[in-house]
Amino acid sequence: GLSVIGPSGVGKSCGIELITAKYPRAIFHQFPRLGYSYVQIPIILVTASANSNMGALYLSIASQIDDILGTGDMHLKRIRTLNLGRMVEVIKAYINRYHVGMIIIDEAQLIDYATNKQASFETMLTITASTGVALGIVGTEETMNKWGELLRIHRRFGTRIKADSYCSDKNYLRNIIKRIWKYQWVTPKMELTVGIIDTLVEESLGSI
Repeated sequence: GLSVIGPSGVGKSCGIELITAKYPRAIFHQFPRLGYSYVQIPIILVTASANSNMGALYLSIASQIDDILGTGDMHLKRIRTLNLGRMVEVIKAYINRYHVGMIIIDEAQLIDYATNKQASFETMLTITASTGVALGIVGTEETMNKWGELLRIHRRFGTRIKADSYCSDKNYLRNIIKRIWKYQWVTPKMELTVGIIDTLVEESLGSI
């Protein structure tokens, strides 16, 4: 698994979308001589909504499967009215059927931790343990503080990527500002001075 952590505005979601776009949404394996075929979904990327719970997250996973496979709302409809326990079992079946490699949860800090019991979050542990699917978490430091309390889940996040590491590289930021400054729509154009660059670096805290 992986965890991409950093403050808002540093490009976490954009980076993840660019990376996942390198992979096919679905791979259709055909073995005509054997009369056998199967579908493989490398990555399911879901975005948590504000004040959502684990049930809403699993509904999003089913909806993404429908979107990837072009099956309308077939998978979503099947789990929409189930309780959390049954929902988990069906999601596990979907993951196994479509050989899902990784589930990435973006904006994970938006999940309402206050109203979700620990047992609800541990359903994700059940899913990863029984299917072998990798888990990716994208969010702010708050995400790790909350999910990190559940150590059995936390260790499945794998390598932690600090999304804002570039924000402390002032030379890198100065080069970015110089490139951005070339795109001006005002007349006359403003000259980029050392003072402007340093002010932007300091005031933005590197989040441009």
